[in-house]
Amino acid sequence: MPTKEKNWFKMPFREGLLIILIVLFLLVFMLPWSYDITFLNISLVAWGGLSLQLIIPLLAIVLTWENKKRSLDKGEN
Repeated sequence: MPTKEKNWFKMPFREGLLIILIVLFLLVFMLPWSYDITFLNISLVAWGGLSLQLIIPLLAIVLTWENKKRSLDKGEN
């Protein structure tokens, strides 16, 4: 059985790239030196968490909207 047939589902390249970027973002903000850095008397870890709370849902909405638009352009239901 070829490797491609073993996958559960096919993940689009953009979504795979988004997962990689989220993991890299988390690694940068969770490294030990970012605990001591503060901006406006708030830890950099807290700023990273807040930005993820705002950015990830927005990116998910944009990706969903683009997929919906692409499927409507192809004529799929």
